[in-house]
Order: sequence, then C-alpha cells, then structure tokens
Amino acid sequence: MEKMINIKQIVEQKVRDIPDRVAFSTIVENGLKDVTYQEYANHIEYLGEKMIDMGLRGSFIAVLGENRYEWTIPYMSTVNGLGVIVPLDKELSKEEIANLITRSNSEAFFYSEKFKDVAAYVKENAGCVKYYVCMDKLDDESLYIYDLIDDGQKLVEAGHKEHSRLPVDENAMSMLIFTSGTTGIPKGVMLCHRNILTVMYGSEPAMNITQEDSALSILPIHHTYECTCGFLYMFFKSAKITYCRGLKYIAEDMKIAKPSIVMVVPLILESIYAKVMKKGGTKVKNALKVTSFLKAIGIDVRRKVFHDVHETFGGRLKTLVSGASALDPKIAKAFDTMGFDMVQGYGLTECAPLVTVNHVGYNKLSSIGLPIPGVEVKIDSPDSDGIGEIITKGDNVMLGYYNNEKATNEIIRDGWLFTGDYGRIDKDGFCYITGRKKNIIVTKNGKNIYPEEIEAVINNSKYILESIVTTKDIDILADTNIVAFIVPDMSNIEEGTSAEDIKTLIRDEIKEMNKNFPISKKIRDIAIFDEPFEKTSTKKIKRSSVTDINYIGIV
Repeated sequence: MEKMINIKQIVEQKVRDIPDRVAFSTIVENGLKDVTYQEYANHIEYLGEKMIDMGLRGSFIAVLGENRYEWTIPYMSTVNGLGVIVPLDKELSKEEIANLITRSNSEAFFYSEKFKDVAAYVKENAGCVKYYVCMDKLDDESLYIYDLIDDGQKLVEAGHKEHSRLPVDENAMSMLIFTSGTTGIPKGVMLCHRNILTVMYGSEPAMNITQEDSALSILPIHHTYECTCGFLYMFFKSAKITYCRGLKYIAEDMKIAKPSIVMVVPLILESIYAKVMKKGGTKVKNALKVTSFLKAIGIDVRRKVFHDVHETFGGRLKTLVSGASALDPKIAKAFDTMGFDMVQGYGLTECAPLVTVNHVGYNKLSSIGLPIPGVEVKIDSPDSDGIGEIITKGDNVMLGYYNNEKATNEIIRDGWLFTGDYGRIDKDGFCYITGRKKNIIVTKNGKNIYPEEIEAVINNSKYILESIVTTKDIDILADTNIVAFIVPDMSNIEEGTSAEDIKTLIRDEIKEMNKNFPISKKIRDIAIFDEPFEKTSTKKIKRSSVTDINYIGIV
C-alpha cells in the first residue's frame, strides 16, 4: 500500500476499504453505540462544510471536553485542510482557558456541557471567538454540533463540496498544542501532518496492531500522547476506539469494551498493581515467581495463572503502553509476568510525541526503548557514566513554538531538539532516562545527582505513596543536603495511627534506605504532606507546587 503523507488520506482510505466497519464506540445505558468509518467521514465532511459556510476557513478552532466521539469530529474537520485545531486541557482554570483561546485567536470554541460555565467565562473575556458550539444540546444561545452537521449535510447534498476538496499541506501547522508543563507559562507547540505521520509509521514495528484490535481511551485526549497514539494511530490501524467515561469507571468500562490495547500512565499501573497485591498478598507474589521461572524455561502459563486479573480487564487485553513519565521496572516486570505485553515509550509534545519505544518481543523493561524509524537520538556531552542530555532529530520534531522564536531557538539547535531529559544509551541502542535536567542536584564536588533515582527507591516503600527529592541550604557538615517531600500511603498504615507515629514510621523507613545510599545521596531531612501532590493532566507531579514545608529532621 502506498505510504500516506497526511491524515486526510487515511480517512479516505478507510471509506474506500472498510466503510461499514466500526470505528468508534460510546458506552451508553444499554451497551455500546457504534459509529462506522463511513458515518465518521460523513460527520467530518458535513461539519467541515458548515464551518466553511460560517467563514471559518483558515481559522484557529479550539476544542475542550472529556474523551468522547464528538471531540474528534471538529479535530478532523479542522486539520484536514480547514485550519488549525487547538486542543485544550480540561484541567485548566477558566482563566487559563480564556487566555489560551485569546493567545491562539481562536474564532470557534467547541466544548461539552460539563464546561458550559467555562464557555460563559470565555464569552465575557475572549473577544476573538465568533461561534460557541456545544457537543451536547443546551437550552441557550450556543450552537449544537449535530445541528451544524445536519446543516452541512444539506450543503453537501446541494452540491457544496469545498471541504472534501481542501488541499492539505503536510508541512504547515495544523495543530497548536499548549504544553501543560510542570512549571512556567504554557508554550504553543506547532505540529503538522508530517510530524504525526512520522510517529504513526514509526510506531508500527513496536506494536502489532490490526483491525481486529480495540482500544479503550482513558488518558486525556487533548494531550499529544493519547491524541496521536490512542486516537490517530488506532484510527490509522483500523482498531476500534471506545471512550472511557472517566477514571472511576475504568474497571467497569474495561469489562464492557473488552479492549486489547490501552494507553496508560505509570500512576494507573501503580494503582492497579497495588490493588492486585493487596487482594492477593503472598499468593500473588508466589504466582509471580513461579510464572516468571516457567517463562524463562519456555513454558508460558501467565494468562492461565492470572486469569482473574485478565478478566477484570475484559479478558482480551494483551498490550499495555506506558508513557508520559518513567515506569518503575518492578511494576513493568509484574505486568509482564501476569501475561501482558508491556510497551514503554518516551516522548514529548514537541516530538508529536514519540521519540523512542520498546517493541513487543524485543523489550528491556527498565528502558524507554529504541528510537522510532527515521528518528535519531544521541547523548549530548556524556559524563564518565555515559549520561548526558538526550537530544533528537527527525520529522517528528515540531515546527517550533508559536510566536516564540527565542524559545524555539533555545530548544532546537542545528536541527537537534534538546529534550531537557538526562539519560544514557546502552550497547544495544536502548535508551534510559535518569532524570530531568532542571531537577538535577549538583554536589559541592561537581557530581550530578538525579532526584528521580532516589524517588524510585523511596516510592518502593509500602508506607509511601509518592515523593519529591530536592536540596536545601542548611548548615551541616555534608556535601549535599538532600530533602524528601513525602506523602504517606494511608491505605497501608493502620487506621487510627497518630500523626507523630506516622512521622516516626516514615523516618525509620528513610533511615533504612539511607544505609544503602552513598553519602552524597543520603536523605538529610523529610517533610510529610497530608494530601497527594498537585499533578498535570498526565499525572506528572508539579514539583514547583510544593509549598508551606514543615521539615522533620533525620540527622
């Protein structure tokens, strides 16, 4: 089959080859509501034709909402030649949403009923928006997406077919993605069809996805990870997509949708692992040891032994793809031993987003995988351990930051994108992350300490839910003054335990860990937090959000 160069060609190919096959499913009261490829292509064309009729050709179009089929329609109608789509993070405040809409000068705003109050605020504070379109029918002056689709159908039937004839420039900006970021003002990442197609074709060697597969969409669809890999790539591979109704429905929706592949972040896997271990205890631990041993000698009974676990996922789940942040190798090993193909990848919004990924059948569970085809990865200025900043070059790299040439030139130099992540590459070409450049602690003798490595050890304690490791200036005779901010895991601490006893328990855990740390990495102080740390929409901890610290001495 001829290699496609833009998303519009993919839509046309689906209509030509499998028009009556189910592309999307929505979970409703009586089961699943299906949409075929032909129906989807019609919705894209009809909405696009109506948007042209409304004078929106060449415009920026903002979209905000939960994961749902209706979110994808304005996305596709816009990127396939009409204008620039601006997916917005539903976790942002109404003030931030209004600011990003203004910065992008979006002329239409698509949103779901859950965000009607946000739309009302935007209407008062973002004068650039001409049309407000709700994905649900409301009793107000907002437009309804399916009314626009009906109007577009009438236009097409009357002979208006401008949208279907729109050319697509695969090298021009079609997507403007504002980074959620853990610090600083969001930057607008400009992506084009070439970026997305590079990632799509680059993903093929890693995962054997076919039209017999189905995906459950869990992660925020506005984020490039889910949008490219969980939406566009699954559509490209003709795998059916079902939209999860929300995090609290994951277990129920798994049984209804029966997916074969799911995109996740480490926090989701850690939560599932904790529940499995808590329920099964010693029995599960022993089963993991036995199945791991048998697999090593060529006997694979993983799915049989962990039948109950597979049934909780709907019974068909074979592949778990983890991204957005580093996955604990212990967790990856556990899911692999339970009979799931664990595929960990690495990327960033600026790379649409994929840079490296492990392959099913050729996988190192502690690594972030191999560079995708057509993408180069190398380590800039490696130290004696081979660790340095990860830099990358390829057609997945963004066009630049929107209206920010200075920031673009800082991150892209001589064609190489400097990721801000530190890591290394082994003799087989597999890449490993050691930490974020901006988080590195430099000791007085110039040695680099990567907080993420210490955090991984701390988080292995069953009494600790999550942690942040940093440094502070205190007058003690130590080369570095490492401090750990810790959230206790109250589910594993006896109910009624006093605050003082919790402090003592955590302090004793850290003291035990310190025995195995070199002097430069020993934790000198801790601070206990009652609530989990603030996170981005992809569940990365916002390290800068930690304030009001009350230290508890260890040394």
